[in-house]
Amino acid sequence: MKSTAYNSSAHSVNPAILLAEQSAILLEKDQIIVKKKGVISIQKKRIAILEEALRLSKIKRFAPTSEKSEQGSLFDEAEVEVAQSSEEEPDEQESKTEKKKARLIPSTRK
Repeated sequence: MKSTAYNSSAHSVNPAILLAEQSAILLEKDQIIVKKKGVISIQKKRIAILEEALRLSKIKRFAPTSEKSEQGSLFDEAEVEVAQSSEEEPDEQESKTEKKKARLIPSTRK
């Protein structure tokens, strides 16, 4: 591997050329740094978005739910029937009651 350092005992190297080569190397490294900073910035934004999505999914998964009120309404069949029967007209209620009584009374016919 050749050294680019100035060596006065070896071939004479023009200091201007050496300086130009070093400037070109520094410029190239600066461009690489700028590109990497851009990549890092994009990755930081992506990480922030993913962290937010994770936070929201944890909230959704572990947050208190309203299951109590929903399940309570599932087993209120008697209350639902009472509410439905109160909405019906009185004539219909009487006819239903009579039908129920007729089913309950054993038939005397044989």
